[in-house]
Amino acid sequence: MKRRDFLKVGTAGVTGSLLTGVGLIAWTPRAQAATINKTYYINDGYIKQPDDVDVYFKGFSSSRNSLTVPGKQFSWVSQRPLHSNNWVNNYV
Repeated sequence: MKRRDFLKVGTAGVTGSLLTGVGLIAWTPRAQAATINKTYYINDGYIKQPDDVDVYFKGFSSSRNSLTVPGKQFSWVSQRPLHSNNWVNNYV
């Protein structure tokens, strides 16, 4: 085998393997997460403690009119900023 033929075969092999690799990457299925919408309201108020002391709390609730401490646990999926409005609509 001549040097020229060796380089042709080698170049063809490298090119073929690169194209195959790119094709496999392009056809790899992408993972997609389900979107779940939840609405949380920011409420505040005083809650009486066992020693009869009122303590001010601010927290999240699924109801507009009540403050539940401790509330439901939730995790942040998106990195959206949390605004101190009357309500916060965020993805969980």
